[in-house]
Amino acid sequence: MVRLILTLIALALCASAAAQDAPPQYHLFDKVAVMAGDNPDYARPEFDDRGWERFAPVDIEPQGRLIWVRAHIDGERLTALQAGRPLGFFLYALASREVYFNGVSIGAAGAPGATPAEEIPGALDQVFYIPDRLIRPGDNVFAVRMSSHHLGAHVHNPVPAFHIAPYRDSASARLRVYVPAIAAGGAIALGAIYFFGLFAANRKNITSLALGLVALAALAQLGAETWRAFDRYDYPLHMTRLYAILAFAFLTGAALAAYSCLRFAPRLAKFILPAAALLSLAGVVLAPGYDHKTAIAFLAFLLGALAAALAGLVAKRPGAAYAALGFGALLAAAFFAPWSFLDQIYYLGIAALIVALFILQIRLLETERRARQEADLRAIRLRHELLNRQIQPHFLMNTLTTLAEWIESDPRTGVKMIDSLGGEMRLLYEMSEKSRVSFSEEIELCRRHLEVMSLRAAAEFTLSVNEPAADFPCPPAILLTLIENAFTHNEYRDDAVFEIRAAETGGRVAIVCRTPMRRAENTQNGAGAGLAYIRARLAEAFDEDWSMNAGPENGFWATTISWTAR
Repeated sequence: MVRLILTLIALALCASAAAQDAPPQYHLFDKVAVMAGDNPDYARPEFDDRGWERFAPVDIEPQGRLIWVRAHIDGERLTALQAGRPLGFFLYALASREVYFNGVSIGAAGAPGATPAEEIPGALDQVFYIPDRLIRPGDNVFAVRMSSHHLGAHVHNPVPAFHIAPYRDSASARLRVYVPAIAAGGAIALGAIYFFGLFAANRKNITSLALGLVALAALAQLGAETWRAFDRYDYPLHMTRLYAILAFAFLTGAALAAYSCLRFAPRLAKFILPAAALLSLAGVVLAPGYDHKTAIAFLAFLLGALAAALAGLVAKRPGAAYAALGFGALLAAAFFAPWSFLDQIYYLGIAALIVALFILQIRLLETERRARQEADLRAIRLRHELLNRQIQPHFLMNTLTTLAEWIESDPRTGVKMIDSLGGEMRLLYEMSEKSRVSFSEEIELCRRHLEVMSLRAAAEFTLSVNEPAADFPCPPAILLTLIENAFTHNEYRDDAVFEIRAAETGGRVAIVCRTPMRRAENTQNGAGAGLAYIRARLAEAFDEDWSMNAGPENGFWATTISWTAR
């Protein structure tokens, strides 16, 4: 499993590197000249723009205004870039724009305007062909008239591309970037189908539902991401795409963190999930650009998933180490390759995680299936043991012998004993099919048993019970077993009072059973079959969330049992 996860992550990184390997030679402008306002003379190559403001292309700001941008390049540099191939001016912008090269219009995306009414939105991605005939020795000038009035929200970087490279259409340029991510989409889609299928087969399998949601949200995010490569949409729609990518990244991360918490740290989920959600939302609000917002929205939840897996590792939960390794590897990929994480590594990493978690989920489900089978077998053994405890030859022989004596000497008392014994057996039979019964049913069983034992010993054994505020479930016959143990370890020749005190406070049930001690050497050290039965019943009902303590107390043997109410 470790090799698989490491191999998948390595393949993701290699595929990402391969997608960027040997990039075509291009020219990125260091600085461009920018002027607000409109003047047709700004397109002329001989226009003097030395008084204009200078910005890096990523800092060009056309939002809410009409501007001109001028960029200069030497003819020898353009000739070197050509190398026998046509050149293109790659100008991707959340703005409408008209492009001039050496004073000649070489294309437009929409129609810029000084007001929203005057502007006609154009395509976000646009490559403008540079005719060879327009290239001249010395200074060459690109002049761009642009405006952006239809975004609806402020964008941190409205001009993501402003460079010259060998010409190719914008769709193929974008598609090349997304090829690794699209290839990963098949694995993600299969993961969604598989995990939702597991949940449909067993609605209690919430972890499979969480993984299905991870895959579905990641697939939807991939669709929103690659939409740009298949549709030359007008720039205002880009905001819808960015919002969709951000929302799906949030959902992917939330579902992944929920899976990790449910699988490895269910008790910490109420702390980890809100903390991860707050960190994610804070990043969405405070991060400057939508790429940063999207990355933080997901990575905050990925940190939560890692925290849950590490907690599971400490608690020795099956599969926690493998999950922690996978989550950590994806975090490391985001740290070491942030420039390509969202477009490529993210989807490859999610696909790798889904494949690894697919294998892990199969193993865990198989382990859970075996555990359920063992639990079912253990429950059957406990039911049989419960019945066998009451029909053992020694108990029945003594009880029937006494019953025969009562029938001969006092038939009315004999009938009463038959009624008490029959009532105890009936209750035991009804309880044998249950893993939990009500506290009141358990008390009734104890009373019936004390009635039988009273008639056997010709003494009066009574049960003193407080009335708890509310009835609550408990494992069957555990209090009866404590009373039986008392008769096994003591000789009651006269009347005796058995005490049971129960309370439920703060979500915790506590029961104290006090049985009279009539032998000084009696220790009831808890090594017998009766207490083993009690421990097995408590473990069946409450896993490890229970406790039992016992010891002498003022002439009584006091046993305290507690568990968290569920």
